[in-house]
Amino acid sequence: MKTSKIIRIVLAICVAIGVSIAFVALCITIISFIKKGETKKSTVNASWITITGELVQKDYGGEGGASMFKYWYNDRLYKNYSTITLNVGNIVVGEKYKILIDTTHPDIYLPVTWAPLFTQDELPLVDTTFGIIEDINNNFILSATSKYISKKSVVFVYTAQGKEFGRSQNLPPDYVKTYPELSIGKYYTVVYLKEDPQRAIIYLDKPCQPK
Repeated sequence: MKTSKIIRIVLAICVAIGVSIAFVALCITIISFIKKGETKKSTVNASWITITGELVQKDYGGEGGASMFKYWYNDRLYKNYSTITLNVGNIVVGEKYKILIDTTHPDIYLPVTWAPLFTQDELPLVDTTFGIIEDINNNFILSATSKYISKKSVVFVYTAQGKEFGRSQNLPPDYVKTYPELSIGKYYTVVYLKEDPQRAIIYLDKPCQPK
């Protein structure tokens, strides 16, 4: 949905409700949030590269984003709020994701929220299990750059170290084409960090049967 259309809808709601001062203030805040996301948006082109970012804050942030990532580029550490929310439950601070950064303005980045990963250093510390898809949810979206927004997420349950865990993971925008067999009730390979089993990734390209 285009930003201008969202703004018109927000203002229409204000008029329809009769509008208290507090509600008007809320509307203005939402509009400024949307516009801020637009101003921070940049066209992804040849100057952008893919690197690894680490989630360091998952709460709502003061810079107009729902999460904060840190990442290194050219021996410099960057730590900025994202204008794209992860939209998933039970995420863990410390998780790693692919992110796109603009090398001409390295403080501008886009987290690829459907691409969590374990770093090479973490791979010896993981274990494998299986998980079952419990639901496929719609994500609440309040952001621009639709190509890089995940509109759906999977909810899955898995057992690790004798305990049951549940969490969500964003789906790529073209998930129907990428994972045509994806459906509730199916089992897939899950890899988790042994020292923190809540940090887990479900691999939807690796269906499996429960052992």
